[in-house]
This record gives sequence, structure tokens and C-alpha cells, in this order.
Amino acid sequence: MNNQPQLNIDLSQSTEVLSSTGGQIFQAGYVIRRVSKFLAGTDDDLLVPVQVFYDPTTMEICKEILHPDIRPLYNSETIIPRHPTII
Repeated sequence: MNNQPQLNIDLSQSTEVLSSTGGQIFQAGYVIRRVSKFLAGTDDDLLVPVQVFYDPTTMEICKEILHPDIRPLYNSETIIPRHPTII
């Protein structure tokens, strides 16, 4: 059963979300959060993937879409772009 509300919205009445550099295009990715087995009530720690959207140029995560509980954890000082080294 799908409990998602069916929204009938006119996207021409919406506003765009821009990156800090004015970019309009975002890519999807994941951050992985570790949950202690004591908090989770399981035998082992849990690894929880959290989908994020980020600016592909700056690697900055769009914080507006993050869950409020983890939003403060992802500021510009904590996100370090990691690019593969080309040899």
C-alpha cells in the first residue's frame, strides 16, 4: 500500500533550487551513516545509506533536502570533494 499523498501541483508555480554557485543541475549520491548496535537494538552496527543531491561541480550537498536531524552535520567544512587520482 502506497501511503504517499497524491499531489496535483503546477510546476510553473514552483521556484527553482540553486546551488551556492547558482547551478541548477544536481546529481544523486549517497552518504553512509553508521548506527550503533546499541541504538538499533541489533547484534551489529547498521550502515544506513542516505540519498543526497549535490552540485557536481563543487561536490556541495544540497542541504535543503537533507533530514533536519543530520543537516547540521553536513556543512561546507565537512564535505571534502574526493576525486579519483589519475596516474
